[in-house]
Amino acid sequence: MSDPQPARRRVRVFPDVPTALLLTIGALLAGGFIGFLFLDLGTLAATAIGTVIGVGGVATLAARRVEEPQAARIGLIGLHARVLPVLLALVPAALLAKELDNLASHWSPPPAVEAAAPAASGSETPEHPEAAPAAETPGAGSDAASGTRPGGDAPAASGKSVVANARAASAADGLDGSGKGAQRSGVAAAERAAEAAAFAELEAPEASVKADPSEVAPKQADPAKQESDKSEAPATTDRAAGDASPATHARDEDDDETELEPLIDPGNPYSLIEGAIFYVGIEPVIHEFLFRGVIQQGLVAQLGLSRGVTLTALLWTMLQPVPATTPARFAAAFVSWFALGWLLGMVRAATGSILGSILLTSLWSAIGLVSIALMDRVPIPGFNVEGTHLPLEVTLASAVLVAVGAWRLVVLARLARGA
Repeated sequence: MSDPQPARRRVRVFPDVPTALLLTIGALLAGGFIGFLFLDLGTLAATAIGTVIGVGGVATLAARRVEEPQAARIGLIGLHARVLPVLLALVPAALLAKELDNLASHWSPPPAVEAAAPAASGSETPEHPEAAPAAETPGAGSDAASGTRPGGDAPAASGKSVVANARAASAADGLDGSGKGAQRSGVAAAERAAEAAAFAELEAPEASVKADPSEVAPKQADPAKQESDKSEAPATTDRAAGDASPATHARDEDDDETELEPLIDPGNPYSLIEGAIFYVGIEPVIHEFLFRGVIQQGLVAQLGLSRGVTLTALLWTMLQPVPATTPARFAAAFVSWFALGWLLGMVRAATGSILGSILLTSLWSAIGLVSIALMDRVPIPGFNVEGTHLPLEVTLASAVLVAVGAWRLVVLARLARGA
């Protein structure tokens, strides 16, 4: 009678999909928070410190949860030389990503032109233009004299017209001047009453016009206030001469505050060295260790090759810088990062090692860094010259090479998965 075989221990998959999402968010928050604490050292130095401590710390803690053998599962094994041609064929993917951004910039609308600043005299446009006093044109009388009410109401009857109407009414009643004295005195009284009513009606608009604050003569100020105004006048004049208006000055200050310093200064060799150490040496190792090493192995074991690599690429894209200047550039950057992440995931699956994805990421970063360093000396159309595109021959050749390399990666990844 044969002995019962011991039950095989069920391997626990780590991380699963929710845990992978939490690891990504944790790495993003930890890196951003720690980098914020070191902003005084510079933006690039703060980013590097946040990546090393924040993202690296999350990756190290997560790697300890991976089942044995940890090194083989994470991909800490050697890289075979036969995959090097495939990696070199994928290097032009950086050129395609840059050309996609060039196309997005070309399709994006130009930035909106800001409204012209107010004049240096300090005059401001009234909030309600209809409330502003109308300028008098030559040959035109005042509101009262022309019979128009302030505010654009219907014309009012003038005093002369009222008197004329009263006299016409008296003539219609047959008062010919030789009648009775009582009738003449009644007509005279009626005329005087009409004139008084007309003059009272005319004085009311004149009073409202004179009461307009824009036309009231300034009151006599006290001597102390006049001396204070005289002392402040030169300072006000200097401010007006130095700036067009307070609104323009505030807008200029906001522009200065929102203008961020570049991460890498092309004219500073120390900045270029610092950028090379971080983008070519440090960042690829930490990011690939977390995503292609820790996260992808768990997602592929749970979801399969295609969905595991795709989801890992999507999570990796969340940690990449995406410009938000225009929707077109945002979409182009998102698609580019996602495609590059998918290629890195297929390299990891095809080779079984994270060294291949680390090497490919370092090559892409080195190309971008060289283009920045040569920006002022060797302009490369479509790569370090704004508003230009790559030559069509370069774009087509790059697309063919990347397509061949991606196809070869899929074949190798399926063979490695089947073995």
